[in-house]
Amino acid sequence: MKNFKSVFAAFALLSLFLYGCQDGGSDTTDNTTTTMESPNDGSNEMESQHGESSSVASGTYQGSVKKVEPERTEIYVETDDNQTLELYFRETTRLTRNGETVTFDQLKEGSRVEVQVENEGEHLNPIAVRILD
Repeated sequence: MKNFKSVFAAFALLSLFLYGCQDGGSDTTDNTTTTMESPNDGSNEMESQHGESSSVASGTYQGSVKKVEPERTEIYVETDDNQTLELYFRETTRLTRNGETVTFDQLKEGSRVEVQVENEGEHLNPIAVRILD
């Protein structure tokens, strides 16, 4: 019976913790940033400009490239629904234009893109990025 009470108490505490995390705070800002952990220094100046981090569902989004960081193979995409996605390219990320594979230097600020992302907990994995213009 002692074991059952301990397990129940632990479950109750975990439930409260998860419920609190799900709330995401009281920030009512429309602009949100979704981040993927940087393999480098972890700095994130764009996130501070757009409010708290939040996650988006796996899927395909269209938007405009707001910032390109070639040395980190990282881009910031503002989606059509005003979310900012911070995407760190992996070796497996496919980058295309007109159906052809292109190099990262083809990405420019202001370019329209379609991104396919997979939500992996706290991280977004960019599966494919298609340059639309």
